[in-house]
This record gives sequence, structure tokens and C-alpha cells, in this order.
Amino acid sequence: MTSGEAPRARLEKKARELVLAGRVRLHGSGGRAMYFSVDGETGEREVSFAPTKGEWSCDCKYSSLKPGHDCSHIIAARLFLSQGAKKADKSSQPRYPE
Repeated sequence: MTSGEAPRARLEKKARELVLAGRVRLHGSGGRAMYFSVDGETGEREVSFAPTKGEWSCDCKYSSLKPGHDCSHIIAARLFLSQGAKKADKSSQPRYPE
């Protein structure tokens, strides 16, 4: 693992833990953005996603110090969103009686 990969791997691990612990919530969607709350180690963080632009943002210190890099809160919201889509796909499949 290179030095550039190590921080990303840590962020992804932390994000998975946040999702598995149920600490990510979609609390609004409308207009041109989706809004998430992520209950992180240092408090609740607000994450937004503008699907038409493909842009994510977070109000945490990491995001403000490293613009253009995803923080663990953004990665967690992405995972949460992709898991929700997978659950919706499974629940919409027809069930046949045995």
C-alpha cells in the first residue's frame, strides 16, 4: 500500500463503520440536492449531493482543509445511497409463490 492509498483505506473503513452502525441518514431530497446527516466522531456532519453536477460537500474540517478529496462522511453517504439503491432493487423484484 502506498502512502496515498493508506489514508483512503482508513477513510473507507471508517465510512463502512458509520454505515453499519446506522449513523448515516438521508434527511432531505428535493430540488437539485440530497441532504444527509452523518453522526461522526466529532459530532453530526451535514453532507449534500448535487446529482446534476455530481458534486458532494461536507461541513467537516477535513473537507475544508482538503478540497476535492472525499472525507469519511461523504464516503459514508455514498455507501448509504448505493446500499439504498440495492435494497430498493431487491424489494421491487417480483416474488413468486412456491
